[in-house]
Amino acid sequence: MNASESPRVLRVLVADDDPSLRLALTMILERRGHAVVAAADTDTARAHLETDRPDVALVDAGMPRNGVAFWEECDAGGRIPAGALLLTGDVGALGELAHHPRVLEKPFDFPGLVERVERMVRESEP
Repeated sequence: MNASESPRVLRVLVADDDPSLRLALTMILERRGHAVVAAADTDTARAHLETDRPDVALVDAGMPRNGVAFWEECDAGGRIPAGALLLTGDVGALGELAHHPRVLEKPFDFPGLVERVERMVRESEP
């Protein structure tokens, strides 16, 4: 598959309390052909886990009600097949977690983020 081809339609959960970034991520992923559900807090995001069954999630570390704990639930808890990326504007505040391969520091390259999300899903499939 070359860079201009879209993979299958992915179900992506975007969990970020910043409305501008949440909208930007939603628009970019939808333009790529993916189905996006968005949440401004972890309670809403957790509800989307049950109702929408996302393939992958993007989670802001600074979300109200502990974004990092929600990311850990998504990434390591097996609730999302491809896991989750943790987005943060303050990687230093994450301590040892700052070196985790699924942590992505803001600002980030949007096309690179989309490619990474798609790769995460491809690598998770049997």
